[in-house]
Amino acid sequence: MTMSMKKVTAGVLMGLGLATCAPIIVADDALPITANVGFITDYTFRGVSQTDAGPGMQGGFDYAPASGFYVGAWGASVHDFASTGGLELDIYGGYKFQLTDDLLLDVGLLQYLYPNNNNVYLDGDADTTEAYLGATWKWMNAKYSYTPKYFGTGEAGHYLEANLAVPLSDMFTLGAHIGHNSGDGVELAFGETYNDYKIGATASYAGFAFELAYVDTDLDLTGNDYAEGAVTFKASRSF
Repeated sequence: MTMSMKKVTAGVLMGLGLATCAPIIVADDALPITANVGFITDYTFRGVSQTDAGPGMQGGFDYAPASGFYVGAWGASVHDFASTGGLELDIYGGYKFQLTDDLLLDVGLLQYLYPNNNNVYLDGDADTTEAYLGATWKWMNAKYSYTPKYFGTGEAGHYLEANLAVPLSDMFTLGAHIGHNSGDGVELAFGETYNDYKIGATASYAGFAFELAYVDTDLDLTGNDYAEGAVTFKASRSF
């Protein structure tokens, strides 16, 4: 994602934060391979639109056996002021493990790829490697992500986020997210560090999920609306 850029509760916690790759720990008797495809009215990454405030397609798959190790890939159509390549491909892997019945830890590595990128910040290579460490306790999740070279800037980036998902029933979940994007790379890209916010609701049924959310940041990007508040809708199907 460029700068312009288990259970229902666990999936929503991940969706309210990074939203791109949400590995699932499956039961011993379940097939450890899952896939997903979706449509979104505006793909935002850390509060900033990746699709020029327009719609996009997304999809991916995960291999997550009961051991806790997982790998996966996820792709999305992108078109923004940082990358006109048209495609984002994320490849990731990591390990999830239970410390207690309610506390789950997650550590992993994520590679962002832009195969056709031809217009990146500071004329750098937008492909980015990011390491992350997260913890989920009941309905709450916290996660820290670090990259030594932030999306074409050549400088480091840090992202700290907190997510909350409150299940109202087996079908409906309310969620909230707040994140802080910082580091020299972020300042080079945006001129400042910033916070992003998201609040939304998800309905899930028979493998389908529908999310309605409001996304915003405290960025002031003069001359464009990539980081302004927006209402987004996403429909997806898991297999």
